Amino acid sequence: MYYRICLKKKIKVKKYSLLKQEGRITTLFRDCPAIVFSENKYDQLSNFRIYDGCYFIPSSKAFNTKNEIIDISGSGVYKSKFITKGSDVYDITSDLSSELIGKNIRGSLTIYVINKVENKASIITDPLSGGIVFYFQSEAVTVFSNSIYSIKSILNALDIPLKKSMDYLNELVGTGNGGFFDSSYEEIKALKPFQYVEAWNHSFTIKDYLWKQQFFTPVTNYNEEIEIAVEEIKNNITAVSNYENGAHKIAHLTGGFDSRLVLSSILNINSSDNYHFFCSDQFELTDRLIAERLSTEFNLTMTEYPGYNTLKTPSTLEEEYLLPMEFSGGILSAGIHGNYKKTTDIILSGGYGECFRSFFGSRLAEHNTNILSLLPKLWGNVFFNENDDDSLFSANFKNKLSKKIRHIFDEAKDNGIRQDAYLDYLYTRIRNRYYIGFQSHSWSEFASRFDPLYSLSAIRCALTLPQELRSANIVGIDIMSQLYKDLIELPFDREIFNENYIRYREKPNVREFSSIDKPKFGLSELIYGKELNRNIVATPEQKEKANRLKAHLWQVVEIKRVQQKTLELISSMPSSQVASLFNRKILYRLLKNDLNNRVHIRTVFHIYSILLWYFNKEKVDDNYLKDKNIWTIGNI
Repeated sequence: MYYRICLKKKIKVKKYSLLKQEGRITTLFRDCPAIVFSENKYDQLSNFRIYDGCYFIPSSKAFNTKNEIIDISGSGVYKSKFITKGSDVYDITSDLSSELIGKNIRGSLTIYVINKVENKASIITDPLSGGIVFYFQSEAVTVFSNSIYSIKSILNALDIPLKKSMDYLNELVGTGNGGFFDSSYEEIKALKPFQYVEAWNHSFTIKDYLWKQQFFTPVTNYNEEIEIAVEEIKNNITAVSNYENGAHKIAHLTGGFDSRLVLSSILNINSSDNYHFFCSDQFELTDRLIAERLSTEFNLTMTEYPGYNTLKTPSTLEEEYLLPMEFSGGILSAGIHGNYKKTTDIILSGGYGECFRSFFGSRLAEHNTNILSLLPKLWGNVFFNENDDDSLFSANFKNKLSKKIRHIFDEAKDNGIRQDAYLDYLYTRIRNRYYIGFQSHSWSEFASRFDPLYSLSAIRCALTLPQELRSANIVGIDIMSQLYKDLIELPFDREIFNENYIRYREKPNVREFSSIDKPKFGLSELIYGKELNRNIVATPEQKEKANRLKAHLWQVVEIKRVQQKTLELISSMPSSQVASLFNRKILYRLLKNDLNNRVHIRTVFHIYSILLWYFNKEKVDDNYLKDKNIWTIGNI
């Protein structure tokens, strides 16, 4: 229980409590700023009028000064300070230039600046757009926000309807994220990386940062750029380490590379005592074993506390699959369900490390001119088989997606990206934003989540190198070697020094951990909420099948029921719509047959998730803007 001050009188509310409506469940709206531009005067928005043509709905993090309102969405680093609320920005800058602010943001962070004296407004995004800014635009009104739900609620108050996008939802099923299609609603678009918004009165302009092309200029001195990347990452960690308003600082630690790269920066600045280290895996798994060995080796304190506590877990299969879609506004089908206690804790993860290497490898080389033949190489034959008769998705949808990918490749070419890096540019441009960046931004409503590996220089280096060097993770390993070389010499969860690496660098002498003692643990007193713990009742046959397929036991147990529920949802769709999206033959094969492939089983659950959200009658609060006033935010 705590105070939400942005959208109503100061009342005590339990945020993100579950609501019931017609048998469906949903979550309350998200705590994100929204800004509305219009020549029209809306009585529904009168409490939020800043000046003629501009209405601002603040978050609980907004800061009101004599001349400006400063608000944020997400969390991250600006210059050398960690930012979790609007006053953090005000404290460290007297020059509220959008160009300057944008150039110095790292992390999934958006800064809103409203100048009440000059009738100006700015929405300033992080360069790579990890904190995605969505917007609705019509002749009458434009609404910007990081929250799909906030945009939808405002439009609902103005009697403007929206239509859910099945193209976006199909993209979620086929690729695991969105981004080729901007959002889960057909009318809502998203800013691209290196874009921001400036407005005067009711007029606004979406601009590219003037320094954008510096990022795409090929690196000419690799060693110098790596040194800049090292300093960038050290600055990120130093900002978090020095932040005094965070109750606890939790760093993810696994057996993999990226979390260890974060650890290398922490050890470099001698700041490990400021952190507890968290590994989610069970004790007997490799990730957990290596995380514990690292903690013992460097006298780190581990924790079972992940940086947040669950207030209420989904109690049904339907809730488990619907709530993440509801919370994200249909943007992401996995992860955050929205029922967590809000804390001032900070969580560090290893996101953006994948951008230093090659996520898709060399799969582009032989398919550059034929995107349709590339699709199954990237995301599998189940979804994108070149033979339309054997593909889950219709030829219509595959053609739409192919055009989107071709557009990204053309964009890469225009920006001077080398051809063998087009797919890695695509990863940074699409998946890294809509999966990594979006998750960090979303978690920051409960505990500030930040990716210290957010480094423009490191990604510049990677995109400049030949593909074989990117695949060898040369950039990441070079950075770790400079930050804390001892970490390179200890075992990982897999062999990281491949043939390409050995061709260009000397392979380090890997040694064993010096101790097998258990590390120390802390913060156990903070743990009181647990994520979903399924009580699975399985037959011997189901257990054998799960082991044989290497599938989740609970999915094997539930698959028949989910198939039936998905068939019921499909039956609600017009036949023409089903045909435009899916190949009926493959769709019904997945939904009616006994499945003996874990990918097929998982696909059925994905389809179930998106259709639950698509047909769910979302609850939008009709009183969303009533009796609320922007001037309830703190001021000086």
